[in-house]
Amino acid sequence: MVLPFSKGKQVSGRYSLSAVLPTQPVPLKKRILAISGGILAIVFIAGGMQFFDTSIKEALEQWLPKWYFFDEDYKSGYTKEAIIVTAGLRIVVDGFIIPIVEEQYFRGYLLPKIPATGVKAPMAGSILFALYHFWQPWNYPSLLLISGVLVFTAWHFKNYKISLYIHLIINLLGSIAFFLLVSKP
Repeated sequence: MVLPFSKGKQVSGRYSLSAVLPTQPVPLKKRILAISGGILAIVFIAGGMQFFDTSIKEALEQWLPKWYFFDEDYKSGYTKEAIIVTAGLRIVVDGFIIPIVEEQYFRGYLLPKIPATGVKAPMAGSILFALYHFWQPWNYPSLLLISGVLVFTAWHFKNYKISLYIHLIINLLGSIAFFLLVSKP
């Protein structure tokens, strides 16, 4: 079995995923439209699903321990400085590292290898991505739809970088908004 990085070394002479991930050329105008449309679709989905996600979360609170919902009381017991540093690190980790790793794996590496035809491969990719977020089961419906946007753009254009840019921008906006929220006086 040849690992993806090793395959990259065979193809490009260096250990790289970029050499083995699908990146069909997409004209700049189409890329910009796809990225803009993807961002708008995800913002619309996230806003539209907020009530539904909250309802699921409230139902889960009945049988999951309180500590499972770490996001509700993030200030408890921590200094403001610690929260600000954590929010700053979140910009780096959640804004950059996680989207890059997830998109390279789920849309760049895994999606082309799913043995399904037609729209079955993107549907399977969306389901796998939603389930991968096992720590937030109340978001599964939203994640399934949001992942559908990411998967469809990568699948349709045969270029994972379009979904990567969408994912990066969405995560960066969320991370920066959280940073600004916790750092205000």
